[in-house]
Formats: sequence, structure tokens, C-alpha cells
Amino acid sequence: MQPTAYLRRQAAFYLRLSDLCSDAVIANHLRSKAADYHQKALRAEFDLGHDDAAGEDMVRNRSTIH
Repeated sequence: MQPTAYLRRQAAFYLRLSDLCSDAVIANHLRSKAADYHQKALRAEFDLGHDDAAGEDMVRNRSTIH
């Protein structure tokens, strides 16, 4: 199993759970968890095509440019 596939499944799981939740606070928390997993999946996909050190430098540089 690829790590990105797992992360995307987790994101989808938490999103579905949030849709079923009647408590707004908990539903928002579940959506936040889904977003976290989705972000991790995107980062993992980005890192697959790049050298780890180069990828970290690009992320670090991107965060300082506004």
C-alpha cells in the first residue's frame, strides 16, 4: 500500500464521518483532521518526485516568500 493512498483514505474517512456527525464542534474537528490527512498526502506526493533535502529547501523557501 502506498503511503499517499492510505493518507487519502484517512482523509475521506474523516470527511464522511463529519458528514454523519450532528454535533457541529465535533464535525468541524473531523473536517480539520480530514484536511490534515489531505495535506500530508499532497506533501507525500510532492516529495516522491524530489530529493528529500531539495524538497525541504523548497518548502522552507516557499514559506518565507509572501
